[in-house]
Amino acid sequence: MEMRREYIHTDDGRAIAVAVAEHEGKTLLECGEATAFLRHLLRDPAVPDLAPGTYVRGVISPGAGALLELFDPIGAQSRDPIRVDDDVTRERLAELC
Repeated sequence: MEMRREYIHTDDGRAIAVAVAEHEGKTLLECGEATAFLRHLLRDPAVPDLAPGTYVRGVISPGAGALLELFDPIGAQSRDPIRVDDDVTRERLAELC
């Protein structure tokens, strides 16, 4: 499956690169800027800085929101999955899906 590069734009005008692919009506994503991505998505400047090399992978399902996982630089899952409701996902990640 080939992923394309898209960008989400933060409130302060920063562009965050996100790799995106569509599969069976769902949007798959991967972002190497995990801290910035989560701060934007959750609108929470208190999201702690994650270890260098941490990345986000996830799936956005229409009507169900997003399910995201964090991985360390060698690909091991580093935390519990993060669920984001559909309204927040549509508002904050509209550029991706």
